[in-house]
Order: sequence, then structure tokens, then C-alpha cells
Amino acid sequence: MALFIRNPSKHLRVIAFLACFAASMTASSNWEQDFNAIADRSPESLLHFLDETLRQQDYLNDLEAQIEIRLRKAKILRDSAAYEQALAELTAADIVAKKALRSDLQAEIILTRGTVKGEMGQVPDAIDDFHAARKLANAEDNKDLELNILNALGVAYLYARNPERAIEYLKQTQSLAQQLGNKERELVALGNIGTALADMNETEASLKAHRQAYALTQALATEQDLNPQSVYQLANICSRLFDLNRLDQAELECNQALEPAEAMGHVRILSGILMTLGKIKFQQGQEAQAMPLLERALSLVGTSTPTISLPLIETLASVYSNLDKSKQAATYWKQAIELQRSLEQRERAALTEELEVRYEVERRDRDIELLQLNAQLREAELKNRDRQLFFAGGLLIASVLLMAALWRGYTDKRKLEAELLSRNSKLEDALNTIQKLASVDSLTGLLNRRAFHDIARQALEHKRRTDTPISLALGDVDKFKQINDSYGHAVGDEVLTEIASRLTNSLRGTDVVVRWGGEEFLCFFPTTDIKAAMTLAEKLRLAVNAYPVSTAFGEFNVSITFGLAQVDDDVQDAIRRADKALYDGKHMGGNVCRLGVAPPPQE
Repeated sequence: MALFIRNPSKHLRVIAFLACFAASMTASSNWEQDFNAIADRSPESLLHFLDETLRQQDYLNDLEAQIEIRLRKAKILRDSAAYEQALAELTAADIVAKKALRSDLQAEIILTRGTVKGEMGQVPDAIDDFHAARKLANAEDNKDLELNILNALGVAYLYARNPERAIEYLKQTQSLAQQLGNKERELVALGNIGTALADMNETEASLKAHRQAYALTQALATEQDLNPQSVYQLANICSRLFDLNRLDQAELECNQALEPAEAMGHVRILSGILMTLGKIKFQQGQEAQAMPLLERALSLVGTSTPTISLPLIETLASVYSNLDKSKQAATYWKQAIELQRSLEQRERAALTEELEVRYEVERRDRDIELLQLNAQLREAELKNRDRQLFFAGGLLIASVLLMAALWRGYTDKRKLEAELLSRNSKLEDALNTIQKLASVDSLTGLLNRRAFHDIARQALEHKRRTDTPISLALGDVDKFKQINDSYGHAVGDEVLTEIASRLTNSLRGTDVVVRWGGEEFLCFFPTTDIKAAMTLAEKLRLAVNAYPVSTAFGEFNVSITFGLAQVDDDVQDAIRRADKALYDGKHMGGNVCRLGVAPPPQE
């Protein structure tokens, strides 16, 4: 653990650092022992020590030590919000790890790179890195590393605003930590579960989880330890108390966490504490005291971590509005709009279809509200300026000034109207994009039911005009539930994505494949009679079953069962007959194509 020295003088800190560094140059002890012995735990001192260590001849020849030192540097840089420098260190470490043939260290590098990308708001890229690291960890049977990766996946889904999925990974983390007897990782998982519960508006349950995690930190700590997790849990307890409007208790917990957070130099934790303290002051009507706390928090975190900086900017805008400083408030609202748009673009790839569409529509409404507020602020400024000019000076001078002010107000108004028209046009484009997304399955990229109904309607109209046949096949992946239940939804998603790809690649250009729901796919064959459709379905069945599907948990032999029907005048009736044929095929053992019973001829 890192030593915590309260308020050491600058002179003493320099002497302590130099003494530790001199000892590391002459003694044969491990570099980690020298690192942990440094009294000044500021990021600058720690990074300086690691840079000097890398220059020593002993470590230039020790590839494993080089990797570990660069990993440690990257984590310090990440916690200080120096993300680009952290990524550069990780790239250098990865080159050395490949040279040393250390796949276990390479997995840890990829994991750390994912955490950096997550804090930068690049959540889909972070999740990809975590799954890649998990595949390497599983190949090495490295349970400790898998523990860290599971926790990172949980946090990534928290960033993606998917707390239900996050809790799945975090509970796996907690369970594995208990199996391994790793109390530190158990408390981290428990704290993150508390954060997920807060995102689900289960605030009391969240507060309880954070208090349990804090109690674990106290059980693990010694009197000299500066435990980052204890500070982090205190900060979360403070935030939950604020959410419950227990302002006095919240302020007490935040102040208790503030000094050790300052000593740690952890930008994200420190900015979060300052933000909550600022919100408390704002809630108490003390805007003047809230403003410097919030502005300091924003200066620390900048806009590189949108999940933290966005609520900061919005709160600052509200503070300035209450202080009647409309220009500053408008500036912050504009920043909030741009940051919100950037954040939503980064997160879109990680959200489900339903949540994505709903969220984008809500964002559109919010953007419009903020633009309207901006217009109202500008209009108020113009009115105030016109009022002042009206009463200024003599009649002649007042008339001249008034005309100039009115002309400027007119031109400003025209510019504002043009800007609003441009923004609204962009919002209309965004809405069109949302409508397109609403027709596509976010997992497989296939069309969904909504899009299918439009295609089927057009095909039926063409059939009535030309009397050309139409057929369809409803497919269901065999024994898919066993894969989902045994290996989790992530592996199930990999299987479904691969099957969707095989179906798409095996269809003709005029055919359509649809994600019907769950593990069901509907294949639509325009201008195709049932005999030809049966041949096509058999081709699709063989394509799915041709070779195993590769996933993070290994390879799986998969198959699919199809039920077919020819469409007369009612697509829904054809789907029902195909579903009945599919049901019969499943009872035969699956991996077959079955033809549905044709409807009786109309008299």
C-alpha cells in the first residue's frame, strides 16, 4: 500500500524522494519495493522515479521489468487524465510484450488500454479490448486477470448507461473474487454494483452497497495506508446522500474524502468530490460558494471524460443563471449541448436498439429546449439593450442610437434565426438517422420486424399486380438456450452474429433475411414458389451447419431448423403456417427444413 504523509513540506518531500531513488540505484532490491517506499506519492514524483528506473542498464535488459514499469506509468497517467500519454506507454509496452512472448502481460496491457479508452468515452472500443484481453486470460487460465477484466466490463457497461448488463458482470466479479479470497477486488465489485444501482434509481440500495464496500476497505487498511478505494467509496457515499437530499451528511462525508483525494492526485475521484460539494452548496442556495468548487472540478477533468464533465457544465450553467449572469450561463449551455452530442455519438454503438432510439429522441427534445433557452437569453439581452438606448441622451442622439441599436438587434435576430434553422435542420437529419436505426437490429445488423412489414406490404402489392409467387422460411437456432445459459449472453451474441452473417452471404440479391426475435430468423423470398424456396432453405441450413462457430469460450457446432410456407394474400397466415412447420421440425430433432400445410383453396 502507498504511505500517506500529511502535508509534508516541499523540502522534506524532495529529500525523501532522492533518498529512495539513491537506494534503488545502489541496492539490489526489486524496483517495486523502491517504488512503494517513495514518501511523496504525487504523480510527478512517481513518474520521475519510473522514468529514471527505465534508464538503468539492469532494466534495459529485463523485458518483463520494462513491461511492468510501463504498465505502472500508464495507470498513473490514466488516473491523472493524461490519456494520450498513457496510450503511448501502453503501445511501447505491447511491443516489448510481443518480443518477450508474454501473452499474460499482453492481456494486462490490452485491459489497461480498454480502461483508458473507457475514461475517454470510447466505450465500444473499450469493450472490444476487454473481450480480447479476456480471451488471452482464459487461454492462460489466469483467474486473477480474468477477475480484473470482468470488473472492467461491468464498469464499461456503466459508462454505456446499461446498468442491468453491468450488474451481470459485476456479480460475476464478486463471485470469482470470493472464490479466490480476493477481498480487495470483492470490495471494488461491490462499490461498482452500488454505482449501477444508483443508475437504476435504487438509491437506498446503492448507499448500502457503498457503505458495505467502505467497511471492507477499513477492514483491509492499516493506520498508515492511503487506500484509494476507501476514498472512492466515501466519495460515492457522499454522492448517494446528496441524491437522497441528506445534504449535511453528504457534506460531512465529502469533506472527509477531500484531503486524501488531494494527496492521491486522482483526478476523477477529486473532481467528483468537488462536483458533489458544489452541488450541495448550490442546493443550499450558496451559489457564490458553489461556483469555485465546480469550476475547479471542471478545470481538473476538462472534457476528456464526458460522463463527469457534462453534469459539471450543466450545474455551472444553472449556477450562473441563478446569479443573473446570462452570458456565462448561455456559454455553458452551449458547451453542454456539444458535449452531450459527442457523448451520445460515442455511446451509440454500445446501446441496444430500443434504448438507442429512445435516447436519441430524448436528446433531440433536450437540444431543442436548450436552443430555445439560448434564444430566450439572446432575446432578453436585446430587449435590455434596446431599453437602455431608448432613454439615453437627447432626442437627436437618442434617435440615432436607437436606430443603430434596432438595426443591430434586427441583424442579430436574423443571425439567430438562421442559426436556429440550421440547428433544426441538423436535428431533422438526426431524426431520420434514428428512424433508420429503428429498422435495423443493433446486434446482427439485419433488418428487424418493423422493416420487414414494409417490405412484405410492397411485395404483396407487386404480387397482386403480376401474380408472381412469394415464399418465406422461419428459422430457429437449435439448442441455443443451452449456449446462452451455460456461457452467457456475450457468447450467445457472438453465435447469433455469425449465423446472421452466414445466412446473408448465402442468399440471393433479391432475398431478405430478418432478425425475427431472440434466436429466430425470417428469410423472405419474393418471386419464388415453394419448391424453389425449399431448395434455398436447404442451402441456408447447410451453410449454418457447415463448420463450428468460434467464440471467446471456444467453438460450437450449431444448426438451424426451418419451417416454410408460400404466401397467398396474408403474410401473417403464412408466418403462422411456417411456425407450425418449424415446431414439427423441432420435434423431429431439429436441423431440418419442413414445409407448412397449404391453406385450403377458396371456393
